[in-house]
Amino acid sequence: PWARASAQLSMNNSIFCWAVVAAASTYETALAMHTLRSCDDWLILSNASRLANGVHATQLFEGSLEVPRSRSYRTVLNTRIFIKAWRHLLRKETIWRQHQWVVKLDVDTVLLVPVLRGLLAMLDPAYPLALAGSRDGFRADEYTTPLLGAIIPLSSGAYRPLQSGLEECARHLSHD
Repeated sequence: PWARASAQLSMNNSIFCWAVVAAASTYETALAMHTLRSCDDWLILSNASRLANGVHATQLFEGSLEVPRSRSYRTVLNTRIFIKAWRHLLRKETIWRQHQWVVKLDVDTVLLVPVLRGLLAMLDPAYPLALAGSRDGFRADEYTTPLLGAIIPLSSGAYRPLQSGLEECARHLSHD
């Protein structure tokens, strides 16, 4: 996965970021916009087409985006929301395909895009790669790591495997 010509890759290290933001959340909209505007292109998926402060979003969801929390760890059980969002990106949106990296962000996550860009410059985006958080920290694995975490960079080389494997992945993921 390491870049063979990192100087060339760093010049073409474009990043598309996306997040799911609930329409009623002014704070989350502001936080998401702070990070998203640092990306080369970005998209907000929401349950409304216009968010706080007039921010435009793609309305993908109907009704509330509230989801329960797990009993054991109190983590948000939002797998179904993100599977629907990935399906939408893969089937309906096209702008992300112009970039070397797609980064899924949780709305309450602040990302320093220049720092991420520097880290990604060391990797070859043509190689199928998803970076995901784990108990061991941030790591780069081929498709052996489940896509967990608040920040998930996905290389352009991973677009086709994700598209062909999303439905099988969705069938095997625990939604609880």
